[in-house]
Amino acid sequence: MHLVEVMAECAKGVYRPRRPRETPFYRIVEEHFERFEQVYAQRYEDKYGYLRPVIRGLCPETGGSRRDSWVACGGGRRVKG
Repeated sequence: MHLVEVMAECAKGVYRPRRPRETPFYRIVEEHFERFEQVYAQRYEDKYGYLRPVIRGLCPETGGSRRDSWVACGGGRRVKG
């Protein structure tokens, strides 16, 4: 048996697939993103700068489609393969 096969056998029953849509973070973003966009300029722009288009692209309500992959990879952290 190869090392990879042995490791796979040991890991059986341990791996749990991620379910980003079930996380509190995902639900908060889903429920409050529109309001966040509305108040961003007034509350945060002076400190953090303008709301970048890439952030809007993360939310389907604003025409984006990348939010799922953003949440799935840990809230914006890039995972190198």
